[in-house]
Amino acid sequence: MGNNLRLVVTPLTERCFIALLTSKSMVHCYSVEGASAVGKTETIKELARMLAINFVSINCTTHIEHQTIVKFLQGVTSTGSWCCLEEFNRLNTNLLSILSMQLTEILEGLKAKRNTFTFFGMEGVRLIDSMYVNATINPGRCNPIPKNLKNMFRTFYMMVPDMVQIVEQRLFSHGFNNYKIIASNLKLALNMIASQCSSQP
Repeated sequence: MGNNLRLVVTPLTERCFIALLTSKSMVHCYSVEGASAVGKTETIKELARMLAINFVSINCTTHIEHQTIVKFLQGVTSTGSWCCLEEFNRLNTNLLSILSMQLTEILEGLKAKRNTFTFFGMEGVRLIDSMYVNATINPGRCNPIPKNLKNMFRTFYMMVPDMVQIVEQRLFSHGFNNYKIIASNLKLALNMIASQCSSQP
């Protein structure tokens, strides 16, 4: 609660925002692909916050059931929220096929500008056009994604964020005068720590 810290907007973040909004205008889903802890979900969440749109996410695992995805997407379409399927390539192949059918019904309803649509056999499901389906992909944990499902997403590849610029802005916002020097020293220290740590599985 309260006034939380906002995401530092860098050139990489801006390109991600532009790609996301372009994808939405084309009535496509949107996916961000990149390694762990580069800010994929947080970037999507920040843009939703800027636009004052409710944001919800679900962590996709191999144990998730299709009823869970159906209820989740039904809630998103009914409320006009943005959602994020985190690491959705970890879903099993059968569930990915079901997800493909669900997203097809949603996108067809949006393109036809319907207020209600038939969703997975349920008639009269509310469809608010502000809703949007996003996903994140971790290449290290990849199950094969069906081609028809992959074609529904506009993919943005997120590389390593500019840590120096992020730290500089954070330090400056907290009143540090020598923020440039401190930021470069912090980056050197963090790189030394990262070189000693094992890679995230």
